[in-house]
Amino acid sequence: MADLAFCSIADQLGVTAADGFSVPETMQFLVSGPHDQAPNTVVPVGDGYACWLTPSRRLFVGAVPADGFVSDVSQGWAMFVVADHIDDLVAMGCPLPSGALAEGRCAQTLFAGLHVLLMRRAGLLHLHVERHLANHLVAWLRQALTAF
Repeated sequence: MADLAFCSIADQLGVTAADGFSVPETMQFLVSGPHDQAPNTVVPVGDGYACWLTPSRRLFVGAVPADGFVSDVSQGWAMFVVADHIDDLVAMGCPLPSGALAEGRCAQTLFAGLHVLLMRRAGLLHLHVERHLANHLVAWLRQALTAF
């Protein structure tokens, strides 16, 4: 059984676990404006990355974009990173077909009944979820990881 350490949402980015599940301290920015990024892709931006959301919106993580209308959404979203059992968790949590989350791709989908943005980067699964739903996601992950 995976062992998760849990901190309340009041601690904001404080959920960690020994099995590679964590919430990194990073900034997230929502940007509106013209872009030339392909749909459902993730592109590197400095030390961070940008996820395609719609034809005119991107979620930038870890890097401040140089153009467009920028909104800091760090306080509204939590980001979880999963290092172990990624394919099994995706299969348990959402209806995406196997292989839909290749490196450099992202997907807005339901995961554990919650609307999330999923992406793979450097062999890790990143889950972006609205902060007020983070407790539910932690509980679901804790339960799902007992299967391994």
